[in-house]
Amino acid sequence: MSVVSSGSHWEVIGGFIQDEGQLQQAGAQALRIALGANREAVQPVAGFGHKIGVSKIAMEQLRLDSHAEHFTELIQIFDRARQAIGSDTSDAYLNFFATFGTTGEHRDKIGEETLAVSLAGEGLAKIQDPETGEWGEFHLSPGDALYFDNNNAAEVARPLHVVTNTGVNHRISMAINF
Repeated sequence: MSVVSSGSHWEVIGGFIQDEGQLQQAGAQALRIALGANREAVQPVAGFGHKIGVSKIAMEQLRLDSHAEHFTELIQIFDRARQAIGSDTSDAYLNFFATFGTTGEHRDKIGEETLAVSLAGEGLAKIQDPETGEWGEFHLSPGDALYFDNNNAAEVARPLHVVTNTGVNHRISMAINF
């Protein structure tokens, strides 16, 4: 695990999760949640278009689910990410880029810090440094993570990040805010 690239208020962490089997299982589990599995369907995100959706999941409830054994790897990755950022949250957001070429653009809320772990699919990420205006561009693979610190109250201090699905399948990430 190492920082691949960084700027004001953000870092790209390569190989945050290195176990390929765990990643494949977690991606499949997240997709199962998104597709219904006795849960609400993924909700489209305003401004992102219908191909991108976000599903908020209560991990503590998932642990108590009668089918919890089907989500073991997803829960383990959630726990590792939560520990890495020192968060006591029980919630995560599963972000889905449904098809090849789909792009999402977003600024996280002021006052939030976010760690987003890629679970499946490939992506091209571009992040704007809020202080210099310059853009960083890099490839995101399963197991990589993006960290954002939006604690500066100024609007300009929130990094704008744009991720394009460059894989042929669903691109899935799990984001934890704190």
